[in-house]
Amino acid sequence: GEVERDRENAETDEGGRDEMQIRISTHVQEQTNRVGTGIIATNANHQLVSAWALTDRYAGSHLQTSAEAVKMAIIKARQMQWQKITVHLLSPQLLKMITNGLAKDIKMATLTDDINSLRALFQKCSFCLDRKLDSRCEWISDYALGISQDEELINPRCV
Repeated sequence: GEVERDRENAETDEGGRDEMQIRISTHVQEQTNRVGTGIIATNANHQLVSAWALTDRYAGSHLQTSAEAVKMAIIKARQMQWQKITVHLLSPQLLKMITNGLAKDIKMATLTDDINSLRALFQKCSFCLDRKLDSRCEWISDYALGISQDEELINPRCV
């Protein structure tokens, strides 16, 4: 129910042994109108399990770009068939929009609806706020600006 979901949001610890920690970074290049997205998934031992470098056209706001990245990250986690994930967000504003459904415009409302629909497919999908950007994530989003198609990196030791 809704009550449990809210309680999950309050937990910022690293969760259980089988829970994946998902971190996301987006990098907008104004000149070329591109956005590079870096997504990393780490396990309970902080080992990098997989990473994605995604490239796309930049459209809309930075907040919208972040929401799109969150949606993509959750889709990737779903494809990996993970059951429990915690998605780390850097924007308190985005966290509020996802958890309270207080989106400012139709585009954001659609994205936050999509994100919440995807959440329902997991045993546990919670969000927490990160104070600082993960440098690995930042590097990947930067790298993503230079590629012509999305790339995936899976750590064979951790899958």
